[in-house]
Amino acid sequence: ERDIGVCVYSGAMSQTQCSQNQTDGYTWNWDSHLCIWKDNTGKESECTARGPMHAFYTCIGRQNNGCVSYCQSLDYEDQTSCESASLEWDWEEQVCKHWNYQADRAFSANCTSRPSWDECEKVRGCWWDGTSCMGRSTGCNNRPGNNTWIGSPGMGAA
Repeated sequence: ERDIGVCVYSGAMSQTQCSQNQTDGYTWNWDSHLCIWKDNTGKESECTARGPMHAFYTCIGRQNNGCVSYCQSLDYEDQTSCESASLEWDWEEQVCKHWNYQADRAFSANCTSRPSWDECEKVRGCWWDGTSCMGRSTGCNNRPGNNTWIGSPGMGAA
């Protein structure tokens, strides 16, 4: 059994949805933008026993960069230009990245394409202003410039 990991509940795609489950030991992780079952002792069997929409993640046995997915900006090839664009320079990989709170998945719908509050709430980075869906979703495809997604697709496409 794998251990020393995190149990992610993919049924909550926003802080609001995750907070509805906080009495069951869930908490919103702002760095990863994921709903985490905080009472997990780090064992995969405990996580998967929670039922559907629960997945166990760990980096054990893999290099950190082989475990972590990210949105790479292809427009900047050095630290100075990358950081001047308010992006993150990765010294180990020598690449420019969008911050994980800005791009946490390969693809997501454009916010303005969501016609209702309910549909808007499902997309990270979007909010309902009372009449329309606003913001910028967290898909790498919606970041400005020329970008590519490195790693797994993310926690679903919304």
